[in-house]
Amino acid sequence: MTVRQIIQLAGSLDIPGLPQLDVSSREIEIANLASLKLWGATAKWGISNDDLGLEDRVTANKIPLNGSPPSTRLENAFDGKPALLLGTAAAVVRDTTFDTTGSFTVAFNQCPVADDLSAVGASSAALPGTGQSYWFISTAGGKFRIGTSNLFTQFTDYTGPVPSKTAWLRMMLKYDRAAGTMTLYVNGVQQVKLTNDALKTLSLAPGVCLGGIVTTSSTPGTASCYMRSPMAFNSALTDGELALVDKYLAETYY
Repeated sequence: MTVRQIIQLAGSLDIPGLPQLDVSSREIEIANLASLKLWGATAKWGISNDDLGLEDRVTANKIPLNGSPPSTRLENAFDGKPALLLGTAAAVVRDTTFDTTGSFTVAFNQCPVADDLSAVGASSAALPGTGQSYWFISTAGGKFRIGTSNLFTQFTDYTGPVPSKTAWLRMMLKYDRAAGTMTLYVNGVQQVKLTNDALKTLSLAPGVCLGGIVTTSSTPGTASCYMRSPMAFNSALTDGELALVDKYLAETYY
């Protein structure tokens, strides 16, 4: 496995005609989290060489989209910076290799393209097999719910921020097997929590789909939204690690 190394120098390296090469201390901290398994940059420089996915920022491995070349799905969002345009099943991030047998955390930024309250979710990458369940974040009317095939919260439980076409929502979902909990954080604040001992031993369908959900159909359901900074970790991040990721999501443009 390729692992990139970072040499940090004082000041900025700013060469005309080339991108600025600064990396923030927060990005370095995230790159050093042992459980980080997926981290894509939604920018032209983050596209894989074959234009079939995003290039992982740490390992340089390809993070596949569900069929669309990312070069055709990048456009400027309301803030004038590039983002991944969703709205078709082929444009979602879909990695079937992500491990869901233990605890995990996923994170990304999203905002509607045109209509307020439109939102996207996340889920397993594959339909559940015999004895398995899917996990998900789903949306309706600007509200979110979380859960698995048979255990889930209600849309009415959600009272947090709703999607707006002029603001980014910072989404983080933590599945903690040891505690038997699933928790949704929006803009750094816990909004919904599901607690059930069954979550400790539940067999989940593999992989991760970000920007869409795979539940009853193998074709991801999605919505007309922009997404930035898809991330996934093979651990239930600590409060400090969640705060680190949320601060990064709040300041990044990719």
